[in-house]
Formats: sequence, structure tokens, C-alpha cells
Amino acid sequence: MGRSGQSTIEFLLCFIYSFGIIFVFFNVAYNITNGHLVHYATFMASRAYLVSDDNSNTARAGDETARAVANEVFEKFRINSFIPDNGGRLVINSPEDGPNVFVGLFYKYKTKFSTVPMIGGQIDLNMASESFLGRIPSRAECLSRICKAMELPNGGGCPDYFATFYDDGC
Repeated sequence: MGRSGQSTIEFLLCFIYSFGIIFVFFNVAYNITNGHLVHYATFMASRAYLVSDDNSNTARAGDETARAVANEVFEKFRINSFIPDNGGRLVINSPEDGPNVFVGLFYKYKTKFSTVPMIGGQIDLNMASESFLGRIPSRAECLSRICKAMELPNGGGCPDYFATFYDDGC
């Protein structure tokens, strides 16, 4: 008589435990999916930064245009709609900003492990997406390099810099 309802309680506990594990896996899959979206958005913005050129006459004049194009491409993915309040910002490593080892973009953001406070909902995950594709030389840089390389044989003397005369993507 004292064991009536035990099978019901065991069933409910197993059901709740199984449902909890499925819910945790769903949250992990959601975080991974959002991470792939951020990676793709960062990669596409990095590609836009890589190839953007406004045909200016100075070597670094097109960098601001490239930054604007990269930000525009990244914003089209509406990351904040999928990961609200993430505190993320697209950062561009440029050679002129200082001694950067890599040239490209990265995006660091925070997201919650779970939406349920009892199952890791208070834990912040620090995520980062990097895409360092570099930056191709602008047309002005290519023109400057080619002109320097062509001046070497006729200029006389040895300059203190190396100039190559081959196709380096210009």
C-alpha cells in the first residue's frame, strides 16, 4: 500500500530529466548555429574589406571606404536580431592602425549558455570570430610599386629598399 504512485513519480522524473537533456542539447545547437552565422558574416565582411578599392590616387585613401563597405556587409546579416544584447563590435585590424600581425576583421561577443537560469543560464560565453584575409594593394599602391621598379635601372645607384618587378596581384 505504501508504494502506490511510485511508478508515476519515476516516470515523471525520467521524463523531466530526458526533456532537460534534450533542451540543453537544443541550446548548444542554437549557440553553434549562431556562431556559424557570425563566422559567415565576419568572413563576408572580410572579403568585402579585402577587395574594396575606390580608385583613388593615394595608397591609403581607400581604407576608409573599405571599412564602410565591410561594416555595411556585416550589418546585412542582422546579428543582433539572433543574438540580442551581445555587446559585440566588428573590429578591423589595419596595417596603419599600429603593429598588427594580421590584417582583417574580428568580432567578439557574449552569449548565454542556456536560456534557463537553472541550467547554466547565468553563464556568459565569450565568443570570437576572426577572418584575417588581409588586404590587396590598392591601384595607387600598385602604380607606385611599378613606377619604382621601372625607375631602378635608369636611376643609377642602389636604393635602400627592395622593389620587385613581377605580378604580385596588381
